[in-house]
Amino acid sequence: MAVRHHHLPELQSVRGIAALVVLLHHCLFYFALPQALYPAAETLLNAHAAVIAFFVLSGYVLTLSFTRTAMNQADAVSFLLRRVFRIYPAVWFACGLSLVLLVLLDHEMAVPGQSTWASKYFAAADGGAKSALASFMAYGSYLVPPLWSITAELLGSLLVLVLAISVRGDGRRMALALVLLASVSLFLPQSGRGAVMATYLVHFAIGASIPHWIGLFEKLGIREARIAAAACLVVMAAFRLLGGWNFTEWYSAPVPALAEGIAAAILIALVVTRREAFGWLAARPLVVLGDISYSVYLLHFPIMAAVAIVGGGMLGLAAFGIWPLSALALMLTTLALTLPLALLSYRWVELPGIALGNAALSALRLRPALAQPR
Repeated sequence: MAVRHHHLPELQSVRGIAALVVLLHHCLFYFALPQALYPAAETLLNAHAAVIAFFVLSGYVLTLSFTRTAMNQADAVSFLLRRVFRIYPAVWFACGLSLVLLVLLDHEMAVPGQSTWASKYFAAADGGAKSALASFMAYGSYLVPPLWSITAELLGSLLVLVLAISVRGDGRRMALALVLLASVSLFLPQSGRGAVMATYLVHFAIGASIPHWIGLFEKLGIREARIAAAACLVVMAAFRLLGGWNFTEWYSAPVPALAEGIAAAILIALVVTRREAFGWLAARPLVVLGDISYSVYLLHFPIMAAVAIVGGGMLGLAAFGIWPLSALALMLTTLALTLPLALLSYRWVELPGIALGNAALSALRLRPALAQPR
C-alpha cells in the first residue's frame, strides 16, 4: 500500500465546499418551501452527500496518518488522545454558544413560516441539563443538531484505528472488511441509534481503502479525470432520485448512502492523483474555507436558528416573511456571521486544542508518531 500526500490544499478545499453545502442546505430548508421544489433542492444542495464526503475523507486522511505498518499500544493511545483534543474543543465552543443563545432567546424558537423539519429542533421538552451534557459529550445533539455526525466521527476514528491494526496494508483483508461493513449497513434493521451509526461507519472504511486502489487513476488524462469527477458529483447529488429515498422519510437510507460514499471516494482519489485537473481547488479562499470548515459545520446551526428567530420572529422583518426571500436572507446573514466566528474558533479554539493535545502527549511521554490533519 503506497502512502500518498494527505495534506493537500485541494482536499482541504473539498472539505470546505462540503461544509458550505451543509450550511446552505440547512438555510434553504429552515423555512417551508413549496413541496414541488423539494427534489430539486435536495439534489442541488445534498447535505447528506456532503456529510458522507466528510466521513470518507476522514477515513482516508486518518489512514494515511499511520506512518508505520506495525503499531504498538503507545501509538494507539497517542492516536486516540490526539483525536479527542482535535474534536472536542470546537464541540464545547459550539455547544456553549448554542446554550448562550438559547438562554438569551428564552427558548422562544418558533418562527413564522418555519418548516416542519426546523421546528423539531431545540424543543423545550427535549432540553434540560441531561440533554445539554450529552451534547457537550458529543453523544447527544440537542444544543447542536449536526453533532450526530461527530458521534459517527468518533466511532469512525476507532474503526480506522482497528483497520490499521488488523489490515496492515493487506488489500484482501481490507476488501473483506469492506464487504462485512457494507453488509451490516445494508441489512441491519434500520431502527435505533446503533443502526444509524452502522449505516455511516462503512464510509470511514471506504475512505481507509482508497490507498489500496488509488493507483487506478494515475494514468487518466486531465479531461477524463474531470469527466469522471463530474459523474461522481452527479451520483452524489442525484442518486436518491432513482429510488425515491426522500430525506424527510428515510434520511439514513443505506443504499443511496453507500452510492454516495463510493462516488465520494472516487472523487477524492481523482483529486489526489490528478491534481492538475483540479487546480482551482488550490485557490487560497477555498483552502482557508477548508481550514475553518469544522467550525463552520458546528457553529452554523445555532447561528442560523438565532438569525431566523430574531429576524423572522422577534423583529418580523419583511425579508424573512416570504419564500424565497426568507431563504436568501437567512443564507446571507448566516454566512456573514458564521465565517468570521469560525475563523476565530479555528485560531483560538481548534489550534490551541491541537497544541494542548501535543503537550499532553509530551507529558505522558508518548511520541506524536501519528501525524493527524488539522
